[in-house]
Amino acid sequence: MSKKQIAQEKPKRSSAGRAFRRFKNVLSFIIFLGFAGFVFYTGWIQIRIPEGSYALAYTKFPGGYDSYLMTPEVFTWRWENLFPTNMTIHIIELDRQRAEYRQAATLPSGDLYGRYIREPEAFSYTVALDYSYSLKENSFTSLIEEGAYRASALEEIYSDFETDCAGLITRHMDEILESGSPDPESLEKDLISLISSMDSRIVLHDLRVRDLKIPDRELYERSRELYLAELDTLKELEFQAQQIEVKIDSSTERKMDLLKQYGAVFDEYPVLLQYFELDRDKLDPALLKDSEDLSQGPESE
Repeated sequence: MSKKQIAQEKPKRSSAGRAFRRFKNVLSFIIFLGFAGFVFYTGWIQIRIPEGSYALAYTKFPGGYDSYLMTPEVFTWRWENLFPTNMTIHIIELDRQRAEYRQAATLPSGDLYGRYIREPEAFSYTVALDYSYSLKENSFTSLIEEGAYRASALEEIYSDFETDCAGLITRHMDEILESGSPDPESLEKDLISLISSMDSRIVLHDLRVRDLKIPDRELYERSRELYLAELDTLKELEFQAQQIEVKIDSSTERKMDLLKQYGAVFDEYPVLLQYFELDRDKLDPALLKDSEDLSQGPESE
């Protein structure tokens, strides 16, 4: 082989080597880039948080719940999530909760008084409203710091709040029914003030009265008075009727006793029937039966 041919082969070999080295570098870069992307994506917590929600992290190492909440608006990357099963992310819904309240009832003995005035529904009342609320973020953070957080904590807080609201609204409606008939606007203002101050952990966003029917208190009281007065009159009439019945029974008993006494006398002295010329048809046959037997006995013989 001539020197010219050797000189021509050397550039070919060096070109192939450079191409291989470039390919290896590119492949290494791609692998590194993929690994870096995997690490970045695995530790990127923010992307897993839905809009309007929060995330609470629990880690086995270093251990325990975080003392703060992560939001989708703030970039958050956590190295603890790079280790499988080390981190658990709890999605917390602190968005607005909606609740309804409805009560339909009747004033005490309202059905009875309503039928009395021929208006059965006159003394029934209805109230229906809905409201929205949410748990304050710092209140939830305090719950975590106190170590009182558990999976059902939020549901229990919401359930207790709605139960307390229902009791408060019911008591307030009872007071209103005793005092007068408010309009929906004033009722909304009163309830917003009462509920807002009920639980410092909760913020009340809005409250709307959808249906309100309050009976006429004056008509209720008047109907009640008339019904009770008529009831007293009926009781008095019933008492008088019972007294009359007792007197009739007593008079009948006296007459029966008197007839029995006459019967006994006539039984003993049957001749008195002829002496007094009594009308036998007007006397009780049962009372005179023995007398007839005595008077007819000697003649039959």
